[in-house]
Amino acid sequence: MRLLPISTTAASLVLALSGTAAATDFCVATPANCSGTALTARQLKASLSIAQTNGTADRYVLGAGAFPGGPFVYDSAELVEIVGAGAGATVLSGGGGTSVMALGGNPASSISDLGIAIDGSMTSGLQLTGTSGRRIAVTQQTGTSIAAAAMLRNGGRLTESTVTAVTPQAIGVGGLAGEGALVDSIVTTTQAPAVAAANNAHLTIARDTLRGGIGVYALGASVAVTDTLIDGTTAPAGARSVGLASITDSGNSASLDADRVTIVGSDAAANGAAAGFALGLTRGTATLRLHDAVLAGVSTPFARQADPGAVANVDARFVAHPDAVGTVTDSGPGSVIEANRVAGAPGFLDAPSADFHLRADSPLLDAGDPATAAASGSDRDGVARPLDGNGDCVARSDLGAYEYRRAPKAVATASTGAVGTGTAVGFSAAGSCAVAPGDALTFSWRFDDGAGATGPDVAHAFAGAGTHTATLTVTDPAGHAGSATAAVAITGTALAPPPAKPAPKPDRTKPVLGALRVPGRITLGSLLPQLRAGRRTPAVAFRLSERATVQLRFARRGRGGRFHGIRTTVRVSAAAGANRLRFSGPLTRRARLAPGRYRVTLTAVDAARNRSRAVSAAFLLVRAR
Repeated sequence: MRLLPISTTAASLVLALSGTAAATDFCVATPANCSGTALTARQLKASLSIAQTNGTADRYVLGAGAFPGGPFVYDSAELVEIVGAGAGATVLSGGGGTSVMALGGNPASSISDLGIAIDGSMTSGLQLTGTSGRRIAVTQQTGTSIAAAAMLRNGGRLTESTVTAVTPQAIGVGGLAGEGALVDSIVTTTQAPAVAAANNAHLTIARDTLRGGIGVYALGASVAVTDTLIDGTTAPAGARSVGLASITDSGNSASLDADRVTIVGSDAAANGAAAGFALGLTRGTATLRLHDAVLAGVSTPFARQADPGAVANVDARFVAHPDAVGTVTDSGPGSVIEANRVAGAPGFLDAPSADFHLRADSPLLDAGDPATAAASGSDRDGVARPLDGNGDCVARSDLGAYEYRRAPKAVATASTGAVGTGTAVGFSAAGSCAVAPGDALTFSWRFDDGAGATGPDVAHAFAGAGTHTATLTVTDPAGHAGSATAAVAITGTALAPPPAKPAPKPDRTKPVLGALRVPGRITLGSLLPQLRAGRRTPAVAFRLSERATVQLRFARRGRGGRFHGIRTTVRVSAAAGANRLRFSGPLTRRARLAPGRYRVTLTAVDAARNRSRAVSAAFLLVRAR
């Protein structure tokens, strides 16, 4: 019998693994604090191949250094975890005509904390098929050719990572087939899309920074973008920059939903930058939706074009863009809808330095749609949404990718303007409020005679004559503080006590919510909840004793008559008196009720956080005929 030749390296690897089939850890290139089976960097590729069928879950801990010799491939239902020493410390390279690293087979398999250097011509540097990557730096080297630096397929998810493509045709992150997600990451290209999705892919983009000639490109795919900065100012000189593009492909429809995004073009006059467009080719429907967005440095805010037999639609609501813009392209079947536009300059903190946070005087603070809450719960920086940005004690999302966080609002008042020495003066913090709903404030007072006190309502007597001050400091749980000062005149001799005038007391009066009327039968439609509903639109009618935020919670009736709560809550800022809220089934842009029997429960919460008694009504939701 003739034996097949086997290299010394491969033989030693087989021997190392044969006696450790139950082992879970492999320590590659002497990483710190690793006690598993020791492997060299050259043994990694063969070890991954063997581990796909070794019958156990495995964990590879990689030390610092270079790991050439790709492609590194793991595609197995057996769980694997690959962990490097850091994106700038552990670097995989190689790949031939495929990928430097391809990971698939088990949704729980993951790769993290390493770099991938694309040093040859190949399809992609990193491919995640139904698996996840975290804290990875994917970088295309000059002189190489790739389709996309990173590829997400069938549930692939990339978070907290950086992806850089340097050639004009190279895409940053591609999404092909099935679900995919890019979160908390930075993607940089030159002229190609920072993110592109095709082949009926469903891609989620959240809290990212995308730089390049094109931000997001949906080609016969569905993409949802939230809380993201799309920066086209890095596009090559003279190149046209596009923020968002929704295009049909071979009859496959395309949809691109962008909520709370900031899109910045490069020199609109020279480049003809466009914030977004919908293009219907041959057949199918291309849809672009912009909501609570900021557009700057663009000559065309949005455009649409459709061939005969295809449809292109643009729906822009609560979008800020400058007064001086070019003509919106609008041709072929479909429509452009724009509502609640905010005009004028956005008020960026430092646009020349690419800092597109909002200033304290920006007109975009608290300018978001009051009928919808932030779906992500946080902005590009991870700051909670919505916050009270303009100091009116009502939380409302800002437009764009960034939420402005000011200090808590402090209000200090004295119970009297003048009093004699030794007479106690009441001081109140009524009217102070936190930035985030539900944050508990702490109150501290400092008097100019050196004394102090805590609490929202305090009293203090001054011994010396003259004008004296009390300074209030309010602090939220995150440590942000705001202050205010109240002054009082103290005479040289004690005066007769003024008529009793208690310090202002906090509002503890609960709002009254009543006269609830809900149609018994509602036909399912497409309109989102909005106050001031028309008389012909199905509406939830109610009365309020004061201005308050009204919460609507829904429960569906199941078998046996039991109701089961729906997780999504609708919140609206309603005025005192009669209110009408249109309702036809959708709760938000991504959540809607299915036909069936429901119970809606309304509760009102005023600015002082007083909560009304809940009122309920039942209704039947039916499909349109």
